Amino acid sequence: IERSKEEIEASKTTDEKLLESYSQELYEKNNEIRDVKKELKFLLRKTSFVTSTFGKSYYRLDISKEQFEEIKSKFL
Repeated sequence: IERSKEEIEASKTTDEKLLESYSQELYEKNNEIRDVKKELKFLLRKTSFVTSTFGKSYYRLDISKEQFEEIKSKFL
């Protein structure tokens, strides 16, 4: 016997509904974390250490202003 989607939803317990909701939220958060890690890896690959003869050495980020603004808008 085939049940409709509405019948299946109506027969779910509160625990099943909460589990489904939490699973969906976990999936979305994992995707967000994956995206942040991807952006961080990109930034780290574009970073180089510059040794200065005068003053302190520093790290330089070799990306365009447009790329920087795009990344900045994603995180802020």
